[in-house]
Amino acid sequence: MRSSSEKLLVIAVILALGVFVLYRHGYANFANKNVVMAGWPSAGGRTLAERLKLAEDTVEQLERVEKQRKRLAKVQVDSESLLGTDQGWRSDLKIFVYDLPSDFNTNLLDPAVPRYYSCRDSMYAAEIMIHEQLLTSPFRTLDPKEANLFFVPIYTSCFRAVRVHVNSRKLKDRDGTVLRGRGTTVEEDMFHFVYSALDYISQEFPYWNQQQGRDHILTFAHDFGACFTYHQEETYKIERLQIQQALHNAILLQYLGDLKSTCFHSHKDIVIPPVVTNKHLLALKGGEKSKPIADRKTGVYFRGKIQFDGGATRPGYSRGVRAQLNSAYHSDPFFSINEGHSPSYIDELTDSKMCLAPPGYALWTPRLTEAILVGCIPLVIGDDVELPFEGLVDYRSLAVRVHEKDTGSLANIVKGISDDALEKKRSNVRHVWQRYRYNNPSQRGDAFDSIMQLLAQKVRGRDRPVGNDAFI
Repeated sequence: MRSSSEKLLVIAVILALGVFVLYRHGYANFANKNVVMAGWPSAGGRTLAERLKLAEDTVEQLERVEKQRKRLAKVQVDSESLLGTDQGWRSDLKIFVYDLPSDFNTNLLDPAVPRYYSCRDSMYAAEIMIHEQLLTSPFRTLDPKEANLFFVPIYTSCFRAVRVHVNSRKLKDRDGTVLRGRGTTVEEDMFHFVYSALDYISQEFPYWNQQQGRDHILTFAHDFGACFTYHQEETYKIERLQIQQALHNAILLQYLGDLKSTCFHSHKDIVIPPVVTNKHLLALKGGEKSKPIADRKTGVYFRGKIQFDGGATRPGYSRGVRAQLNSAYHSDPFFSINEGHSPSYIDELTDSKMCLAPPGYALWTPRLTEAILVGCIPLVIGDDVELPFEGLVDYRSLAVRVHEKDTGSLANIVKGISDDALEKKRSNVRHVWQRYRYNNPSQRGDAFDSIMQLLAQKVRGRDRPVGNDAFI
C-alpha cells in the first residue's frame, strides 16, 4: 500500500508529464493565462483520490490527442506524396521532344488513313496523349543542350492497328506518301518502323549516340511492349532480339510489366496504365460516392474473355487463370464470373467488393485500372509482374494480390478478408485514382504527371526498388 507522500509524488509526475506534452505539441500554453484547456477542470477542493483519477484521465486524453495528431500528420504526408506536391522534382526535369517526320506519328491519325478503329479513342492511346502533353508541358525544353531526357514520338500501337486493319500494307496519307510498312508481316513492319525512327534520330542528331540511348524515352503501348508479339512464339525471335539490342539502354514507357520478359527491364523501364476513355466510368472518380463495401451485392466480380477468341485455345492464354476461375467459381454465389459485354458493366463493377484483374493476352490488364477508377478493390492474380507506378503506389494498401498457384484456393482467401479491411483499401483507392487517369490538359497527380515524376526520379537517380512480395 502506497503512502500519501508516494501518491502525491505520482500525481506530481503525471501532471508534470501532461504539462510537458501539452507545451511540446502546442495544445495549450500554460504560461498564457488566457488559454483554457477544455475538459481540464480546476483541482481545487478535490480529494486525493479524485485528483489522482483526474491526472490519470488527463494523461489518457493526451495520449488520444497525440495519436490523432500523428494520424493527421501521416495523412498530410501521404496526401502530399500521392498528389505530387513536392516541387523539387519538377525543376529537375527537362525533356527535348524530337520533331520526327509525320509518318511516325500524326500521319497515322490522318482521317484519310483507313483503320479499324480510332487510335485516339483506344486503350492504347497513351503514346498519343504523352506526346501531345509533352509538346505543351513545362517539362519540355526546346534546347536539346539543356535537356536531361529525350522523347522519341513514335506511335507503334497505332501503326499496328492501321497496318492490321487495312487491305494493303502500302499505307498512304492524302499526299500519297508511303507510310513505313515494307515487310511481309505486321511484326516485320513494326520492327522496321522502330528501326527507321532510331536510324533517323541517330543520323540527324548527335544525342542518341552520346549516351547510347540511355537518356531517351519511347512509348510502347502494346500488349507485349517492345516485343510486339506473343513472347511464346519463336517466329520473330531474330527480329525481336535485334530490336531489344537496339533499345537495350532506352527508357521504355509500356503497359507490359512482365518481370520475366526480355522486353521489360524494371531498373530502367516504367509501367504505365492503359487509357480509359469511358466518360461514365471516369466520372466515378475512384468511387468517391459509391456504396460502402458492406452494402455491395457481389463479393468477387469478373467480366471478360475466358478463352482466346471465340472459345479457341491458345497455349498460355491468361496462363490458364481465367479458365480455372470460370471452372472453379462460376456457380459460387460469392463470385460473378461472366463472359461477353454487358450494358450494365459499370453498375456491376460498383456493386462488387473486389474486381478480378487476371492475365489476358499478356500479364497486364485494363481491369486493374477500371477497378481503381470505379472504387472497386482490385483482385490481382499474376506472378512476376510489376504493376503501373509501383514506384509511387503501395498496392498492399489498396489491392489484393494472389499468386497464380493459389487460384484454386481463391475462395478461401477472399472470403477470409473482412469488409472493414476492404473498406480501408477502398479509402486508399480514393487517394490514388487520379494516377490512372489521363487528362487533357494534364492535372497535378494524374497519369501524365505521375510518369513525369518517375522520369524525374531516374534523372535524380532515386528509383525506388520494386518488390514482388505484396501477396496474401
